[in-house]
Amino acid sequence: MRGLLPIDVESITTSSEVLSREVAPLGNQVTLIEPGSFCTDWSGSSMAYMEPSEDYRSTLEGRLDYHKQAGKEPGDPARAAQAIMTIVNEANPPLRLLLGKDAVLLARRIDQAKLAETDRWEKLSSSTNFDDSEEHRWTHLGLPQASQETTK
Repeated sequence: MRGLLPIDVESITTSSEVLSREVAPLGNQVTLIEPGSFCTDWSGSSMAYMEPSEDYRSTLEGRLDYHKQAGKEPGDPARAAQAIMTIVNEANPPLRLLLGKDAVLLARRIDQAKLAETDRWEKLSSSTNFDDSEEHRWTHLGLPQASQETTK
């Protein structure tokens, strides 16, 4: 099933984010490597998959086309390895290292969509607090504070 991989990836991402906050006081760091499309055999002959049913085909059409491009991806595995080696020696490595222009573009689109949805539903979301509740910034979780954060 094609839908399980994103679920697994999201689980690993969330677990790694939590782990990074838990081990930071001990001087340990966590970096998630988030690659885009790289010229490897990952989606080529080394991947076996079944043809989807006609009902499901339209949902997967973009992915099926992607797999037809195996061997023509824009990412250079040697450059990805060099980028990873670069952050290994960083005093403050990123939590996420996006590899490839496509990975950067996709991450931005996803983040922008999440922010737009948050903005759209902020009033309803915020209406669920008690009227006299104090603002809580979750500082005990070690989350970063954005300077533009406000409550409405």
